[in-house]
Amino acid sequence: LALAGRLDFNPATDSLVTWLEARASLRPVVLAVDDLHWADDASRELIDALRRDLDQVPVALLLFGRPGHAPSTDVDLAIELMPLDAAAARQLLERLAPTASEATREHVIARAGGNPFFLEELAHHIVDSGDAGARDLPVSVELAIQARLDQLPATELRVAVAASVIGRELERGALEAALAGEPLPDLDGALAELARREIIVRLDHGYAFHHVLIREVAYARTAELARRRIHAALAGSYDARVARHRR
Repeated sequence: LALAGRLDFNPATDSLVTWLEARASLRPVVLAVDDLHWADDASRELIDALRRDLDQVPVALLLFGRPGHAPSTDVDLAIELMPLDAAAARQLLERLAPTASEATREHVIARAGGNPFFLEELAHHIVDSGDAGARDLPVSVELAIQARLDQLPATELRVAVAASVIGRELERGALEAALAGEPLPDLDGALAELARREIIVRLDHGYAFHHVLIREVAYARTAELARRRIHAALAGSYDARVARHRR
């Protein structure tokens, strides 16, 4: 479901509303919209318009998307799907990759982090390549994460890439050191946006990447020179803190 910009937006909306009203006059209609997180602004406006204009018509809008990407209008019911627990992940993996060794299964379950898509793709990969491929990242997973990173505004992407060099978990002070020489107008705002998009999560002592594979992909897209610069900045910050404590 996508529209090119706003050209002929109202006629398109009116036509769709009319068509859905006609269908719903015969029987109730369920309109399912998948991958809402990829929708452009025009598509989101269309969804909002449908919900508003079809309020008295037996049409149900079923929207699937990641948290933080809901339409601007309130939804009647939101169901959050939680990550697979270890038992469910093991059951799925045993069915998809029955010949994998126990060590490989443990590694894949931990790496997938309860994400069914990641788990399935990792399982298919080890079926194709054997246990030796358990530490590889399937192209399908890498492309999916790359697409999420590519959607980030420039400032948030810079922060995510710098954070990936620090590690899975990070403190704000370490991130400031990693970004030294690259002043940001609003670091707190960038961190809040990354948390909203579920790239990172807040911890009591700082932040962490929402998923270890997000950090892996962000790190892989960091140029070697940038990695060295950030590592040097972190080392300098650490040395400075040690020196202050010794005084």
